[in-house]
Order: sequence, then C-alpha cells, then structure tokens
Amino acid sequence: MSTRPRLRALLIDLSGTLHIGNEPTSGAVHALGRLRAANIPFRFCSNTSKESTESIRQRLEAMGFSGEGGIRSEELWTSIGVIGGVLRERGIKRPLILASDSAKEDIMHHLPSGHSDETQPHDAIVMAFAPSQFSYANLDSAFRVLMGEHPSQQGTKFSASEQSEARSRAPLLVTHRSRTLQGSDGALSMALGPFVTALEHASGVSAEIVGKPARSFFQTVIGTFKEAEKSSSSGRGGDELSSSSIAIIGDDVESDLGGGAAELGLWRVLVRTGKYRPGVEKKDGVSPPDEVVDSFASFVEDLLQSLKQ
Repeated sequence: MSTRPRLRALLIDLSGTLHIGNEPTSGAVHALGRLRAANIPFRFCSNTSKESTESIRQRLEAMGFSGEGGIRSEELWTSIGVIGGVLRERGIKRPLILASDSAKEDIMHHLPSGHSDETQPHDAIVMAFAPSQFSYANLDSAFRVLMGEHPSQQGTKFSASEQSEARSRAPLLVTHRSRTLQGSDGALSMALGPFVTALEHASGVSAEIVGKPARSFFQTVIGTFKEAEKSSSSGRGGDELSSSSIAIIGDDVESDLGGGAAELGLWRVLVRTGKYRPGVEKKDGVSPPDEVVDSFASFVEDLLQSLKQ
C-alpha cells in the first residue's frame, strides 16, 4: 500500500467504526479524547438514518462518548441532517417520506409550512432506513409517486397523463444505499440499498444519494474544516487544507470509502470491525482502501505516533 500522507483532519464513520450496537469499539472513546488533545480536527459522518441527528448524538453520549471523548453537535454530520438542505435547495414542498418518526420529524423541519396540505401533490420520495415503513403498501405508494400515478398527482404537472415535455418527474432521494448492516447479534442484515433497488427497478427512476459516499456530502463536510481554519486566529494562512491530507475511516469499503471519497482523493482507511469481513476489500469492482487497520483506536495510536516523528 502507499505511504500515508501527513494527515491534518479526519472524517469518522460511526456505526461499526466507533460503536457496534450500543457498545463503543475497544478504545474508541479514549482515542477521540487523544485526537482532541492533539488538536487534530475531525467530523463524524454517518449514514445512520433510523433516527434524528440529535437522537444519534444522545444515544452515543449514553454509550460513554462524553467529555473529551464526546461528540459535539457541530461535529456530527448525518445523511438525515443533509437531506433537509437538499429539499430546500430544490424547492420540494410535499415529499412522501419513508422514515422513522424521529427521522421524519427532522426532515419535515426543513419543509415549507404547507407541507401537510393534502391538496398538494407529492413531489418527491425520501427514503431513510426504516424497516417498519417498508411494507408493500408503502413501497407501492412510493412507486406510484415516481410513476406519476399517485392520487395526489392527478391533474398536476406530475401526472402520468401530462404530455412528456410538460411533465415533471418526482425524484427518488435516499440517505444511502448500503446493501448490508451489522445486526445486534453480530450477523449481517439487509440495509436500505435492496429496497432502493426494488423501487428503481420497478419505476425506472434512478435514486439520488445524499449521504455517503456521495461527493457532495463529503464536500459539504470538508467545507466546515476550511471555514473553521479561516475563522481561527491561529489559522495557517495560505496553507489551504487539501483533500489528500484528510482521511475517511470506516468499516464499509463501498459506502464509507467508495464513490466521492475516492474521487476526491481522500486517504481511505478500512477498519476490521463492524460489518468488515475478511477479503471484502479485494472484491471485484471495489476500489481498494489505502490502509486497512484493526480498529479505530489502533489507527489513532499509529497516527499520533507518526506525527511525533
């Protein structure tokens, strides 16, 4: 593997990397405290979409991530948090949302005041990981919105009966499309991806990913490092932070380390915890990581030692 560059900032995955279920991975809390003490900036990047961003932070705090090893709100970036900005930017007013109650509340906070007006057509599908929401009836309603055949769309620009040049198609916006996740029993379980693929296959509409590994997601988070540098009185002046000096650490070689992470030239670190399985980084079609380590804590230990040299 290539020689690790001198890293100046970190993007850190949560589930499978910092914690598994309701337990921190070995040494993770202490490792975060050491990074903070060393003044190495970091952000947490999570595709966890079963709950709101604040609920995630509170759950991590209950696991023991507190004090110097804690997770601050301004450091936590989730696909649920980002999707609200996407809806605002695109002027989406009444999406059909398949998400948990907690995540749905977080998303709806970003919608205009008329989002609950049932006389308005559904103008998008928003999907987060919420197994209880993926019944046939709910998925079929989402399919009909994508096809322009939902009752709310009759007589509107989204209706399938509109002439093709005048018709608008509702987009399929998804927090991520990971195929698997680590279950509470340690075995792999289905994640959001297979349900997204089902809707794509049935409707012919391609999903738009707003979380990892979308390039736009990483660029948004990296931008906060640069903003912090500019506003800091101890900034480095003209020494601008580059993508090649930022590492992304995660347990999913595709959803954490693929796509935009590779395109931007981030240093990609795969941990052997969470959903990692031996040899996954060598599969056909996978962009191999730059580094494979035993755990997040072991990576931090090695990083801090290398910075002393």
